[in-house]
Amino acid sequence: MRTTALAARRRSRMPRRLAALAWILAALCATLAPARAEPAATSSFAKALIERVHEIRLDNGLRIVVLPRTEVPVFSAVTMVNVGAVDEHVGITGVAHIFEHMAFKGSRTLGTRDFEAEQR
Repeated sequence: MRTTALAARRRSRMPRRLAALAWILAALCATLAPARAEPAATSSFAKALIERVHEIRLDNGLRIVVLPRTEVPVFSAVTMVNVGAVDEHVGITGVAHIFEHMAFKGSRTLGTRDFEAEQR
């Protein structure tokens, strides 16, 4: 009886071991597989969207990307700045972090619920 229970317990652990082995093999295959040399096929919808993108570069280097979408009367904007702690050097460390906090402080009319408290 004891050997039967032991055998049953071993059999119940086998699927877990096989699943773990399968995950390990899948991860190994994914890391060893060569990177694709060409991008994946783009859908016709994505191609049509890409064709509508306008890119403008100002004299000061500011890059503006515009995608007009006239389906609904909504404006949306995203601001991306290629700076941060990784770009700092000795003497200016911490500037990116303090700028991040200051950028979201707001003003008397925009971006904060209690401007006076934010000034303290």
